[in-house]
Amino acid sequence: MICTHKLQPNAFECCGRIAAFVAIVMTNVLSTTFALPTKTELLPTDIAQTEKDLAAQTLDDGWPREFASSGHVVRIFEPQIEHWKAFERLEFYCAIAVAEYPRDSETSAQREWTFGTMHASAATEVSLDDRLVVLSDQQIESITFADVTDEEAAEFAKIVTAAAPADRPQTISLDRLVAAIDASEADVRRVPVEFAPPRLCGATVKPFS
Repeated sequence: MICTHKLQPNAFECCGRIAAFVAIVMTNVLSTTFALPTKTELLPTDIAQTEKDLAAQTLDDGWPREFASSGHVVRIFEPQIEHWKAFERLEFYCAIAVAEYPRDSETSAQREWTFGTMHASAATEVSLDDRLVVLSDQQIESITFADVTDEEAAEFAKIVTAAAPADRPQTISLDRLVAAIDASEADVRRVPVEFAPPRLCGATVKPFS
């Protein structure tokens, strides 16, 4: 006798199949929607440019340094150290110059420069191994220009401030800074030193007879 009655699947078996199906669907959706880029997606030119930018931020490029700002070129000369309190924050003066952005045929010597001075301070981070100092959190105290009107001086000050924002780090040679510090202004920790000679003790030993 042939039994034509169809066996009904177990309830637990059905739940297991449904859960497996849902897991497969969710895995496909998440992998499609939230796929993260991998390192292989970076072009070699992008990596080379990134390494070049990082290297430029960790070198002393010498002075003066030039920056483009609001259609002008800002030239900042080597800082003259005023104070380096506890070797944590540097206060300095530096000469500055501003000129309109040059035309293609114009050389640096042909530009009409307006000269001034800037008083500023910055936090310092010293690397003894690399002999470098990184300036950050730069705060401009004052900017002055000679032989210009008050309106022109205010406009030039805005241009210089935009060229030297507080979040743009600058790197200076540690040896260059140390050489520029006035010895009388150096904040050196003083440690008392005892120069008195030690007390000498002696004894006379009689030989055995």
